[in-house]
Amino acid sequence: MPRPALGIISEALAASKTGQIIGGIQAGYSLQALAALNSVLDFLAETIDFARATRTFFFTFAPQLISEAASNIVTGAPNPLPIDYLRVQTSGGSTGAQRTSKWYLNGVPYIMIEVDLTEWDDQVMQAGIQSYPYYCAKDMSGGAIQCNFQGDINSSSTLVQNLSTINILTGAITPGFSNNPSLSQLAAGMTIGGGIGPMSPIVPGTTITSINQSANTLTLSVPPNYLNGSPGTTWSGTMAQASLYAGWPANLLIYPPPSGAFNAMIRYQSYMPPLTQAQVNAGAYCWFSDDNTLIDLLAKRLMGIADDQRMAEYRAMAQDQVARYQARADDRGNRAQTVQMDRRVFGHDFSRLSNTKQVGW
Repeated sequence: MPRPALGIISEALAASKTGQIIGGIQAGYSLQALAALNSVLDFLAETIDFARATRTFFFTFAPQLISEAASNIVTGAPNPLPIDYLRVQTSGGSTGAQRTSKWYLNGVPYIMIEVDLTEWDDQVMQAGIQSYPYYCAKDMSGGAIQCNFQGDINSSSTLVQNLSTINILTGAITPGFSNNPSLSQLAAGMTIGGGIGPMSPIVPGTTITSINQSANTLTLSVPPNYLNGSPGTTWSGTMAQASLYAGWPANLLIYPPPSGAFNAMIRYQSYMPPLTQAQVNAGAYCWFSDDNTLIDLLAKRLMGIADDQRMAEYRAMAQDQVARYQARADDRGNRAQTVQMDRRVFGHDFSRLSNTKQVGW
């Protein structure tokens, strides 16, 4: 069984000889320990794809056309991705990676082929080419998290209350918008995500519709009731001082522009919300469930702060543990992991056939 984050911090402090926790009171490198734990969790999400960090984004295509370059280029409007989008889902192997973006027509799924932005740029862009999409590209250049903050959320309401931020240097909580430069960066239209530990109930793609500084609240486009993306499953309850982050999202570009506002779906690897000291003190868990790996990785970082010569030894142990955990993670032992060929080169690509085989003359 995984242990709460407080237990992991306690053991890492003891192993690295940088502090201790007695009766819930931390001594030593307490602020650095939590910051380092969040950095370790970020490192795991950034470098290794686990199913625990996989989310599902349901949306509808933006059917309108837009003009660029003095109206010389007419293309489909971009589709904003969730703010926690990290990369295409790969925890399911190459099959999952290549079949992760699709749209539906009368319940029938049509898979879009993932291409580079430059290949998307090479397509004919002009009015009147709306059709059924078969290419998609991700433009990550505009995606940026602008603000990390906390707030109370409820699955039956779009209102986020009691907004606050935490000073990472002192641990002090600053409520409200007064003299709070972090919250001042929030704006209507931003995409928002977050939760506590392994639970991220903000529905992927949710945006901020309005902000009320005097009431210290903001309003979401949809209630935060996301559970795991499986059909018919939703989260119900309240979450006090959830770790939230907001900003401007990356974009999904599709080709050809859609001929309708078709339903679509993307499975993706996500950023995970950071833990706050209040959440740790309340018994929050980390989204990554292997205690030994987290303890050794966290102890290794704290040893770096303390200039402990055992740092290299703990780094080697943690790397071996991550490799062992990754080999058995995510219930993949019931099927073969296969290599998928690029669908643009292998298989039935009718665009590569000669005219005589397409038109019939």
